[in-house]
Amino acid sequence: MKIIKQISTTCLRYIGMDVHSATISVAVRDATGKLIVEATIATQGAAIVEFV
Repeated sequence: MKIIKQISTTCLRYIGMDVHSATISVAVRDATGKLIVEATIATQGAAIVEFV
């Protein structure tokens, strides 16, 4: 049996982060540049992992 992995570019996302001591401003855009989500999260590992 042959298994083929296919990567779809429709799932491509770009994440921009403006990091400060207490918070991180996050913006996510798709491959066309359309804004998907904007958020402000705590500067903590768990908050970043939960967001991503």
